[in-house]
Amino acid sequence: MLKYNYFTYYGGQFQSLYEINLLILSACEEIVKTEKTNNNRGIIDIKAFEDIVLIDCFAGAGNIIINRPPLFKKAILNELNEDIYLLHKLMSDSTKNEELIRRLSVIEYSKEVFEEAKRLRETEFDSLDEFQKAEVMFTLLNQSFNGAMGSWSNTEVPKNYNERLYRTLQKIKLRYEGVEVRNDDGLSLIEEYKNEKHVILFLDPPYLAETRSAKNVYELEFTKEQHERLLYLVKDALCKVILMGYKNDLYDGILLKGDKGWRSFALQETFLSCQYVTIGEQKRKVCKHVWINFEPNDLAKYKIVGLRESEV
Repeated sequence: MLKYNYFTYYGGQFQSLYEINLLILSACEEIVKTEKTNNNRGIIDIKAFEDIVLIDCFAGAGNIIINRPPLFKKAILNELNEDIYLLHKLMSDSTKNEELIRRLSVIEYSKEVFEEAKRLRETEFDSLDEFQKAEVMFTLLNQSFNGAMGSWSNTEVPKNYNERLYRTLQKIKLRYEGVEVRNDDGLSLIEEYKNEKHVILFLDPPYLAETRSAKNVYELEFTKEQHERLLYLVKDALCKVILMGYKNDLYDGILLKGDKGWRSFALQETFLSCQYVTIGEQKRKVCKHVWINFEPNDLAKYKIVGLRESEV
């Protein structure tokens, strides 16, 4: 699967995209079957998918929407952080995205450029225009360790880095067609759409603090009370929900008790990105979990190991 990455941002679901897209397609099939738009031979008409809306309520880098299955004609990308939102807003604006790409694709990858971007954000950010702000944010996100905007990532880049970046951004621009970009509170968006049967909500909020090793990486944190509100909002939702997180008793206790059609399983193990290691030392692996309120299709059950094991 070809994957596009606009910018790096802590917590982005880049490593699990294949499995997530399998679940998104499963949710689509469930919606189509429920609305009985499939034909008598059991073959799903692609046109039946056109009214389905994929909504990423905590989009971050936007990897889910950018790399969504091509059958989606409608999508909503929501990001509460105004500075991250700006990057998405400009890329989605057909009157501004060419100028944005021109500016971003000539930024040099260097520690000096990164440190200047840090200085600008800390001292002069409010006085910059929207394109200058986008340049600063893009530099801090793409040139920092794990996209956390803290320390410069001393990564070797190819000689044609800027040329390749330009080509990638041109391709990413096309993925914003049909996408509505919003700057709302994710919980409000859930409340707005949770009972819309043609909607798929993808939820990847800041994870519970006690389940993660890095404690101070999100600029906008999520309290335990916010997690609880999210869970009670989606528990009886009529839309399809895909919720990401690390395994925890709070999520299981609210979603898996009773007969509400929820299930939880692990995605493939991935290396924990938010850790420093010495030369020769291996990064620790972690397993992210997903909670869904629909029946996954046979392909998802076959391809996603954690789902297959949960069926045994």
